[in-house]
Amino acid sequence: ALVLSATSELLATIMLSLPTFSRSPADWFWLQRSWCRVFHTRLGSAVTGFLGSSLLFSWTTVANIGAALGIFIYVMVPISYWNDTYSAQSYPIMSTEIFTANGTRYNAIAALDSALQGKQVESLHMGTSFAIANALWSAIPAAAISHVLLFNGKEIWQRLKASITGNNDKVHEDVHARLMKNYADIPSLWFTSMLLFCIVGAMIICTHFKDQVQTPLWGILYSVRIASIATLPAGIISATNNREPPLAAVMHYLPGYMFPKN
Repeated sequence: ALVLSATSELLATIMLSLPTFSRSPADWFWLQRSWCRVFHTRLGSAVTGFLGSSLLFSWTTVANIGAALGIFIYVMVPISYWNDTYSAQSYPIMSTEIFTANGTRYNAIAALDSALQGKQVESLHMGTSFAIANALWSAIPAAAISHVLLFNGKEIWQRLKASITGNNDKVHEDVHARLMKNYADIPSLWFTSMLLFCIVGAMIICTHFKDQVQTPLWGILYSVRIASIATLPAGIISATNNREPPLAAVMHYLPGYMFPKN
C-alpha cells in the first residue's frame, strides 16, 4: 500500500507536468530536478501518513512482526481450529465478535443488566483468532519486561547507580545526552510536584464524584504503580524500535477483575 500510494502520486504529478515543458536542455534539467523533488516529497508524505511518523522501523522490528504474524495466522490459528480446541469450530475462525456457548452473538448489554441485578450471567466465548490474540496480548507485559531486563538491564543498573552517586563520567552518553548538556536541567521538584498534584487531584475527584467516576481510591494507587513499572520498558522499546508495545489490553483486564462489583 505504501509503495502503490507513493508511485501513483509520483506518476500523476509527472503526467500533469509533462505538457508544460519544452525539449530544451535547460528545461529537461529543471524537469529532472523537479521529479526528484516530487518523488522525495511524495514518498515522505506517504511514509508519514502510512506509519503515523516520519521515522521508519528497523529491519529487525519488521522481520519480527512479519514472522509473528505468519506464525499466528498460518500455524497457531489453523491448528487450534482444526483440533477443535475449546470447541473452536462452534465459532468463526476469524472474528472479533463474542458469542454464547451455542454460537449465537453475545448480548453484552443484557449480560451487564443481569450482572447488576445479581442474576447469573451466561459464559462468554470468542473465536479462535480473537482468543489467541488476547492470549498473546496478555503475554506482552511479561515479554516486554523480560526483553528490557535481558538486553538493557546492565545499562539501566549502571545509569541508576550513576544517578544516585552523581558519578556520570563513566556512563556512556549518546548524541542526545551530549546535546542536552547545553541546557540547564529542570529541577526534579517540578516533576515531583506535578506528580503529587495529579495523584491528589485524582483522589479528590474519585471521592467527591464517586457515583460518576466509580473508581476506588486504591485504584488510583494501582494505576500509579502500574505506570511506574511499565513506563521504563515501554519507553526503551519505543525508543529503540519506533514501536510502542500495546500494554493497554492487560491494563484493562486487571481492573475488571480487581474492582468490586457495584
